[in-house]
Amino acid sequence: MPAPSANSLLAAALSYLELGWSILPVNSGGKWDKRPHQALKDTGHTQLIDGETKAAWKLLQTERPTQEQVKKWFAREVGKGVALVTGAISGIVVLDFDGEQGVALMKALGLNPHARTGSGGYHVYLKHPGFSVQTLNSKAKHELGERWPGLDIRADGGYAILPPSRNNSGPYQQLRSFDDLDDVAVLPEELAAYLGLIQVQRPVTSPAPSRPVRQHFVPSGNRVPAELILERALRHVQGEGRNNAGMWLACQLRDNGYSEIESGAVMGNYVAQVPATNAKGQHEPYTVAEAHATLRSAYSQPARRPWEQSDSFTAGDAGLPADSAVQASAPSNDLPDVGTVYVVPSNIKKRVTPYLTMVRAVLGGFEAEI
Repeated sequence: MPAPSANSLLAAALSYLELGWSILPVNSGGKWDKRPHQALKDTGHTQLIDGETKAAWKLLQTERPTQEQVKKWFAREVGKGVALVTGAISGIVVLDFDGEQGVALMKALGLNPHARTGSGGYHVYLKHPGFSVQTLNSKAKHELGERWPGLDIRADGGYAILPPSRNNSGPYQQLRSFDDLDDVAVLPEELAAYLGLIQVQRPVTSPAPSRPVRQHFVPSGNRVPAELILERALRHVQGEGRNNAGMWLACQLRDNGYSEIESGAVMGNYVAQVPATNAKGQHEPYTVAEAHATLRSAYSQPARRPWEQSDSFTAGDAGLPADSAVQASAPSNDLPDVGTVYVVPSNIKKRVTPYLTMVRAVLGGFEAEI
C-alpha cells in the first residue's frame, strides 16, 4: 500500500478499511490529543457511563466500521486523526518504540519501522499470531520498561495512530508499505515470549499419578492443567455468566502459579469460545479487552491456595466449620463445582456468616448461597 495522501484523511481512512483493518477517529492536538473522537457518537458507537452517553470504540474491537460510517466520521477532517484498532480484528500487532531508549532498542533489534510517530518514535507492524495478545505499556508494566526500555506493544484491546494524522508533537509518516508486515520471527524468542507473541510449551515437571489421589489442595510444583481449568470455566458460563466464569478462570490460573502472560493466552482461548450473547440473550460479544481487565483485576490480588482435581470437596475445604454446612453432590475427579450450593441450618446461620468471605475467596468469585 502506497503512502496515503497527506491532503485527505478520509482517503487514507478508506484505504485502510480496504486492507481489512478496523479503524476509529481520534482527536488531533489539544487536551484530548490521540483520544477517541466524539464523531463516534454520529454512528452510534457509544457507551452509557454514569447516566451520560459517551463516545466509545469498544464495538470496533470486534466489528469493522462500514464505508458509510467512515465517511461520516471524516466528512469534516479538522481536529481529527485516524487510528488502527490493533489485535485480531485487524490482524496486526504494533510495536511502539519511543524516546531515545526506544529508538536505540529498535536499532539494536535490527527492525525496519513502518511509520514514524509525531514525537519522533517508530512503529513496527507485525502479523497477529492468531491468539490473544495483550496490549502492554512500559509505564504500567515495570518489568517491560526495565528489560526493554522505550517499548510498548499495541495488540488486542489497543490502537495505534496512523499516517497522515498529527498529534501535539507533529505528523505521522509512513516509511514502509503496510502490505509488508513483519513476522513475529524477526524478534528474539525471549522478547516474543514475554510479549505473548509465541506460545511456549512448559516442560512436564512430574508424571501424572497412576490413580486419583485425594488431596484438598494442589501441592507445590504440581499445577492443575490450564486446559482443565478452562474447560470447567466454559461449562459454567451458561449458569454463572461470562464475566463470573471469566473471573473464576483468572483466579484459578493465578492460584495455580501461572504467570499473567501465560494466563493471557488462556483467557484469549476463553474469549474465542464463549457465546457472543450476554445474559439477556442480546448480541454483545465478550471482548479481549474485558478478559484482560478481568485478568488484571485477579492478578492485583495475592494468590490463594488452589484446588486440586480431587474426588470430593467438603465444607471444611472452603474454610467453614465441618459441622456448619451440608454440601450438595460434587462431581468426582474434577475441580470443585463453581455452582456448588451450601445449605446452612437456620439455627447456625449467624455462625456461618463470618466465613462467607472465605468461601467466596476460595471459589474465586462465585458466591455460596445460604
